Amino acid sequence: MNPPLCAANFSSMLECFSTVWKYGMDYDMWLKLGKLSKPVQLDLAIGVFREHPNSYSTANADAAFEEDWHIRMNHLGWSPATWIYHYAHYLVRKQRKRRSVSGEDATTTS
Repeated sequence: MNPPLCAANFSSMLECFSTVWKYGMDYDMWLKLGKLSKPVQLDLAIGVFREHPNSYSTANADAAFEEDWHIRMNHLGWSPATWIYHYAHYLVRKQRKRRSVSGEDATTTS
C-alpha cells in the first residue's frame, strides 16, 4: 500500500519536487502526489497562487504553457488515443489563449 502522501514530512515532499522543469515544477509535483493518494478537499485555504506580470511563468507564458504540455504527457505515458485526445485539448487551449492575448473573443471562429 502506498503512503498517504509523499508530503507526510518535508524530506518526502522534496523527493516529489523535481528541478528538471523550468516553469512547471509544482505542476509535476502535484501530478506525482496525485498518483500516491486520492485528493482530500479541505474547507480551509492553505495556499494561494499569486500571478503578476513579473512572475516567471507569467512573463514567459508561452514557454510555461508548452512545458505544462510536456509534463502532462510525461505523466500519461504513450498511448495513441491518449496522445490524440490530450493534444487536441492542448491545441484548443493554445488557440483560446492566443485569442485572449490578442483581445479576440475566444468563442468566435475564424
